[in-house]
Amino acid sequence: MAFAFRSSLAALKGGGFSIRSLDLTETLERLNDASDVIMFYEAARIHQPLFAKYGDRLFDLADLIRKAFRSLLSVMTKRDGAWTSARKRSAKCMSPFR
Repeated sequence: MAFAFRSSLAALKGGGFSIRSLDLTETLERLNDASDVIMFYEAARIHQPLFAKYGDRLFDLADLIRKAFRSLLSVMTKRDGAWTSARKRSAKCMSPFR
């Protein structure tokens, strides 16, 4: 795969395209953090009615919902604040690639 990638870069450069390297480490870390918040929020919101009805009988799903709510409560300052902030961070991380 690395060979194919390098070959593709060489072909693009040979065709007159300019190639610039990007250090994506920090961007990917921020994107990962934001995606965790989004995933927890959406999972908890979607499964909350099941959790209210069945509680611990959901086993792993119940644990996921609890973890999501704990995570969200620790970072939310207002209703949907963490989710909105995470969506904005996610969009900002992806903006160079649009």
